[in-house]
Amino acid sequence: MPTLETGQRYKTCCGKTICSGCVYAPVYDDQGNEVDNEKCAFCRVPTPYTDEEAIEREKKRLEADDPIAIQKQGYYYTEGILGLSRDRVKALELWHRSAELGYAKAYCDIGTVHYNGEGVVVDKKKGQHYYEQAAMMGDVQARYNLGCMEGMAGNTERALNII
Repeated sequence: MPTLETGQRYKTCCGKTICSGCVYAPVYDDQGNEVDNEKCAFCRVPTPYTDEEAIEREKKRLEADDPIAIQKQGYYYTEGILGLSRDRVKALELWHRSAELGYAKAYCDIGTVHYNGEGVVVDKKKGQHYYEQAAMMGDVQARYNLGCMEGMAGNTERALNII
């Protein structure tokens, strides 16, 4: 699977993540017949066409305590999309919940909020702590951010080892 968000798509129907390229690949049924490509490759549920359908599926995933769905909901609150108002406090709450459920990207998001002071007081040390948590869980973006921080501090050798 690709490691960055751009290389993968989250399916709200079943809570699985699929490669962006595979989203467009032909889907076959049990007998080897090609089926409608507008269905999920995992559960064969049709792709939602409206924001309302997408929001409804997201709510079901939230109720199931799906950490990826919870993290994405936090992102929606940060950006004020899918009919949600911009609420960074709510986003941070959701990211903490997602992180507690074991999703590394949520730790990275929390680190970014604290490091840049987005809706909270700038706290670079706290931001670095959350980046480290995410990096230890395998988040590539957090590891890159830590490498950049070391590079800006003049620790070039350490930065190269991190990245």
